[in-house]
Amino acid sequence: MTANEIKQVLEDKFIDENCGFRKKDIKVNGNIIQIKDYEHIQFEIEWDDDDYFGRCCYIKETYVGYDDSDVIVMEDSKHKTDDEILAHTLVLLGYYIASRF
Repeated sequence: MTANEIKQVLEDKFIDENCGFRKKDIKVNGNIIQIKDYEHIQFEIEWDDDDYFGRCCYIKETYVGYDDSDVIVMEDSKHKTDDEILAHTLVLLGYYIASRF
Protein backbone atom coordinates (compact mmCIF):
# COMPACT_ATOMS: atom_id res chain seq x y z
CA MET A 1 0.00 0.00 0.00
CA THR A 2 1.42 3.38 -0.98
CA ALA A 3 1.72 6.42 1.28
CA ASN A 4 -1.08 8.12 -0.65
CA GLU A 5 -3.38 5.10 -0.19
CA ILE A 6 -2.61 5.07 3.55
CA LYS A 7 -3.48 8.76 3.76
CA GLN A 8 -6.72 8.19 1.84
CA VAL A 9 -7.87 5.38 4.16
CA LEU A 10 -7.14 7.55 7.21
CA GLU A 11 -8.81 10.63 5.69
CA ASP A 12 -11.94 8.63 4.85
CA LYS A 13 -12.19 7.45 8.46
CA PHE A 14 -11.55 10.98 9.77
CA ILE A 15 -14.44 12.23 7.61
CA ASP A 16 -16.69 9.40 8.88
CA GLU A 17 -15.84 10.39 12.47
CA ASN A 18 -16.33 14.15 11.85
CA CYS A 19 -12.66 14.78 12.60
CA GLY A 20 -10.94 17.83 11.11
CA PHE A 21 -7.78 16.06 9.93
CA ARG A 22 -7.27 15.63 6.19
CA LYS A 23 -4.63 14.16 3.88
CA LYS A 24 -2.49 17.30 4.15
CA ASP A 25 -2.25 16.72 7.91
CA ILE A 26 -0.94 13.16 7.59
CA LYS A 27 2.74 12.39 7.08
CA VAL A 28 3.78 8.87 6.08
CA ASN A 29 7.48 8.01 6.09
CA GLY A 30 8.04 4.32 5.49
CA ASN A 31 6.23 2.56 8.32
CA ILE A 32 5.83 5.73 10.46
CA ILE A 33 2.65 7.81 10.48
CA GLN A 34 2.46 11.27 12.05
CA ILE A 35 -0.36 13.80 12.34
CA LYS A 36 0.21 17.55 11.97
CA ASP A 37 0.57 19.36 15.31
CA TYR A 38 1.03 15.96 17.01
CA GLU A 39 4.48 15.16 15.61
CA HIS A 40 5.66 14.16 19.10
CA ILE A 41 3.50 11.05 18.68
CA GLN A 42 4.39 8.48 16.03
CA PHE A 43 2.35 5.51 14.90
CA GLU A 44 4.54 2.66 13.69
CA ILE A 45 3.28 -0.17 11.49
CA GLU A 46 4.82 -3.59 12.19
CA TRP A 47 4.18 -7.00 10.64
CA ASP A 48 4.53 -10.49 12.09
CA ASP A 49 3.70 -14.05 11.08
CA ASP A 50 2.10 -16.27 13.69
CA ASP A 51 1.27 -19.98 13.51
CA TYR A 52 -2.14 -19.45 15.10
CA PHE A 53 -3.23 -15.98 13.92
CA GLY A 54 -1.54 -15.97 10.52
CA ARG A 55 -0.33 -12.64 9.18
CA CYS A 56 -0.52 -9.90 11.85
CA CYS A 57 -0.33 -6.13 11.52
CA TYR A 58 0.34 -4.05 14.62
CA ILE A 59 0.32 -0.30 15.02
CA LYS A 60 2.32 1.00 17.94
CA GLU A 61 2.06 4.45 19.48
CA THR A 62 5.40 5.95 20.46
CA TYR A 63 6.25 9.32 21.93
CA VAL A 64 9.30 10.81 20.22
CA GLY A 65 12.29 10.69 22.54
CA TYR A 66 10.99 7.74 24.55
CA ASP A 67 11.83 4.09 23.99
CA ASP A 68 8.52 2.80 25.29
CA SER A 69 5.69 2.03 22.87
CA ASP A 70 2.22 0.54 23.18
CA VAL A 71 0.36 -1.60 20.66
CA ILE A 72 -2.90 0.24 20.10
CA VAL A 73 -4.25 -1.63 17.07
CA MET A 74 -3.83 -5.21 15.88
CA GLU A 75 -5.40 -7.06 12.99
CA ASP A 76 -4.74 -10.61 11.86
CA SER A 77 -5.90 -12.97 9.17
CA LYS A 78 -4.94 -16.18 7.48
CA HIS A 79 -7.25 -15.44 4.56
CA LYS A 80 -6.65 -11.79 3.61
CA THR A 81 -3.92 -10.04 1.68
CA ASP A 82 -1.49 -7.69 3.39
CA ASP A 83 -3.25 -4.67 1.84
CA GLU A 84 -6.64 -5.82 3.16
CA ILE A 85 -5.21 -6.37 6.64
CA LEU A 86 -3.43 -3.00 6.59
CA ALA A 87 -6.53 -1.17 5.33
CA HIS A 88 -8.64 -2.52 8.19
CA THR A 89 -5.90 -1.75 10.70
CA LEU A 90 -5.71 1.83 9.40
CA VAL A 91 -9.48 2.23 9.81
CA LEU A 92 -9.07 1.24 13.46
CA LEU A 93 -6.16 3.69 13.79
CA GLY A 94 -8.27 6.43 12.21
CA TYR A 95 -10.96 5.87 14.82
CA TYR A 96 -8.34 5.88 17.59
CA ILE A 97 -6.89 9.20 16.39
CA ALA A 98 -10.26 10.84 15.72
CA SER A 99 -11.57 9.96 19.17
CA ARG A 100 -8.52 11.37 20.99
CA PHE A 101 -7.17 14.40 19.13
